[in-house]
Amino acid sequence: MITLSKQTPQRKAGCQRCRIIRLFMLTVLMMVLLGLLASDKLHVLQEVTTARVAMVIWIIGGVGFFAKLGFWLWQRRHQSHMDANKDANTNSDRQLSPNVHTTSSDPEQA
Repeated sequence: MITLSKQTPQRKAGCQRCRIIRLFMLTVLMMVLLGLLASDKLHVLQEVTTARVAMVIWIIGGVGFFAKLGFWLWQRRHQSHMDANKDANTNSDRQLSPNVHTTSSDPEQA
């Protein structure tokens, strides 16, 4: 079996790629059936053009891109603040007690 996952697949659950292909094929089949059965009643769909569909795809993609970019920048800034705080705490601990050693018989405290 050729998969990207190292886990064994579950029963009755396809991989994500297979589910996407099945959904696409089902959508195409439904559109063909809709076109055959309701050809004269589809005058409302004349407003849907290829240019408008492309524009919607571009807009959704752009919004998704900027949302991911914003989240990535926020996460990177948050992580750098956490690292700076961690470094500051580590340095202040070292300055306060540079040569303190515990001499306890308890192995958990050593």
